[in-house]
Amino acid sequence: MATEAKIRIFHAGDVHLDTPFSRLDAERGEARRRDLRSTFTGMMLYARMKNCQLVLLPGDLFDDGFATKETVELLCREFENSPDIRFVIAPGNHDPYRPGSVYAAKKFPENVYIFSSPAVSRFEFPELGADVYGWAFTSSFLTEDPLAGFAPEENGRIRLLCAHGDLTSPVSNSCPLSESDFVRGGFTYAALGHIHKSPGIKRVGRTWFGYSGSPEGRSFDECGERGAYYAEIDEEGEVAVSFVPFSRRIYRKESCDLTGCRTEAEASHRILGLFEREKLGKNVILRLTLTGSCAPGLTVREDELAERVFSLDLRDETSPTFDGALLEQDLTLRGALYRILLPELTSEDPEVRRTAADALRCGLTALDGGVPADL
Repeated sequence: MATEAKIRIFHAGDVHLDTPFSRLDAERGEARRRDLRSTFTGMMLYARMKNCQLVLLPGDLFDDGFATKETVELLCREFENSPDIRFVIAPGNHDPYRPGSVYAAKKFPENVYIFSSPAVSRFEFPELGADVYGWAFTSSFLTEDPLAGFAPEENGRIRLLCAHGDLTSPVSNSCPLSESDFVRGGFTYAALGHIHKSPGIKRVGRTWFGYSGSPEGRSFDECGERGAYYAEIDEEGEVAVSFVPFSRRIYRKESCDLTGCRTEAEASHRILGLFEREKLGKNVILRLTLTGSCAPGLTVREDELAERVFSLDLRDETSPTFDGALLEQDLTLRGALYRILLPELTSEDPEVRRTAADALRCGLTALDGGVPADL
């Protein structure tokens, strides 16, 4: 028979509300900011549906300097709509607790607990039989490990940690941490923020710890499904953790080999086949790299592909050398151009090949009486 959960926890870090999304155009950037707000409200709805007692938000809830009044009001409404949940926030390097910051200036609901010092402190929840420890960034940097030498008080309550820090480097200026910190501190669960790509929640002894990752990707460095963690702690201190996906858009990187394609129709057929197989639709922010050897002068209709996804970053790394022998024997200007560029087209340097391929396409298009796509 399953043991009933004593404490139900929702762990979500690095939301980065109001992030500028500067690599997208203005319209899509604003759409992504709306996605972030919707994702946050979706996570809060999930926490209410699961009857969580604690929501741990370990930093970078928003981007300092970009947070709007509307977004701050949204946060407060969500907190107020969940009076039975205790929200614990540990400000990070992108949303530090400092004079004039949202955390210092805004009066948050009574069920919101915000760390304000870079030293370890705690919020006590005796009704849950738990204490939540943590700290705050008070600037963009925190070079010391707050848990070094930490000795918690033995009071019989479950020890939890909500904190922003870096497990990847002992010399990090974003709060260097060590796995041994969590075990030595006797934490049952350590909810961490800062690393956007979660490697999962790890267990050492009776201690569980890890990063939730960002619930929405913000660049092609953050591909794939994103989300948060739900954890239950039973009367024996055992922990059950599950990943919950929440991302509304997903960054994807795909490649398509166009080797042998002679016409735009052949290339389109091959690319659309990739779209269908990989289920690339309006929820995808796509970087598509075209590779292989295709016919000189072959073009791909980027606008038609872009309509099928939320946003498209098309990178043409094809080599226009398929059937190049015909051009090499061509006595017209088309052949002369090909022969001039052939050493660069077959260079070992990919940047040289790419530049030569672009030059050949533009030159052939011009010679055919067209206008190169980038002019």
